[in-house]
Amino acid sequence: MEGLDIFDPYEIRARIFPSILVLSPMVILLFSIIPLSDVIWKILIELGIFLILVYGFSYPVRLLGVKYQDDIWKITGAPSTIILRWNDATFGLELKQQLYSAITKEYSIDIPKSDEQEKSPNQFDKIIADVFSRVRSDLRKMDKEKNLWSSQNAEYGFARNLIGSRAVLLILSIICTGVGLFFYVVDPSSIRLFAVCINAAVCLISLIGGWYLLPIFFDYTGHEYAKSAWMAFLSFSKKN
Repeated sequence: MEGLDIFDPYEIRARIFPSILVLSPMVILLFSIIPLSDVIWKILIELGIFLILVYGFSYPVRLLGVKYQDDIWKITGAPSTIILRWNDATFGLELKQQLYSAITKEYSIDIPKSDEQEKSPNQFDKIIADVFSRVRSDLRKMDKEKNLWSSQNAEYGFARNLIGSRAVLLILSIICTGVGLFFYVVDPSSIRLFAVCINAAVCLISLIGGWYLLPIFFDYTGHEYAKSAWMAFLSFSKKN
C-alpha cells in the first residue's frame, strides 16, 4: 500500500479532502455533544481527533476509490485507453497517428492497425494500458512544475476516491443525524439542533451528489486527465 505524504499536493486533493468530507458528519456530531465548556479547548481536542481520523481513513478511502475505478473500467475501459482506440473521436486521426508514432519511438511498441483492433479489441486495450503505465511513470519523473495533467490527475483522484466512499458518507451522515437527534431530545440545545440539521442536509447532498453528480464529474475528470497526459507525453517525446 502506498504511503501518505501529507505535504504532497496530489495527496491533499485526492486523499485528504475526500477523507475530510466523508468524516465531516462525525465532527459535526462530536462538536455538538462533547461536554467541554471551554470552546478553544473543545476545538483543539476535536481538531486533534479529526486529524488522526483523516490520516487513518485516507487509506480505506483510496482503496474504495480504486475498487470503484477498477469495477467501472472492467466494463468501459480506462479513459486513457478509450481515447486512443482507432474508432474513438476524442483525438483526430492525424493527432492519434502522431501519438502512435511517439509510442513506437519511445518504447519500441507498434500499435496494432484499425483492422487488428477490430479482430482483437482486448489485446489492443491491453497494449495501450501497458503503454500508459509507462507514460505516467515518465511524466512523473519530468513533473518539476504544476503541469495541467498533474492538476487534472489530482482532480480525478478526488472524484474517484470520493465516489468510492459515497456509501460511507451517506451511512455515516444518517447515523450521525440519528444520534444527534437522540441527544437533542434528551438535552435540547440550539447547537445540537443545528448539528442535526446540518447532518440531515449532508444526507440529502450525499445522496443526490453521490449518485447523480459525482459519476458525471468522475467521467469528465477522467477523460480530461487522460487527454492532458497523452498530450504531455507527445510534447515530451518531441523533446527527446
